[in-house]
Amino acid sequence: MVRPLLGERPCELGCVLATQQRYGYCADDTPNISELFAAADQLLFERVLRKELHVLQPLLPEKKISNYNLRACQHDRQLIRKSAHINDSLFIVRMLYRDSY
Repeated sequence: MVRPLLGERPCELGCVLATQQRYGYCADDTPNISELFAAADQLLFERVLRKELHVLQPLLPEKKISNYNLRACQHDRQLIRKSAHINDSLFIVRMLYRDSY
């Protein structure tokens, strides 16, 4: 998966974090850089879903209406069609399809 913020150099950020751990600037149990970014993405997506006046709210697809009592999902939005590789780098699309099997 392509991460726009990390680009082609995710190792450099990971190396900086590892160096900080080695010199004692952060704890040894600090999550790696990809885990930190995943947690930040999840937090942002939850805020976008919760707050109606969030600046990213208009980018979300319409809410899905279901008459069935199915298992709980991470969001109540319709899945938009993934048409190209470029969609994997879009934040909203990536978060809508996260953990979908």
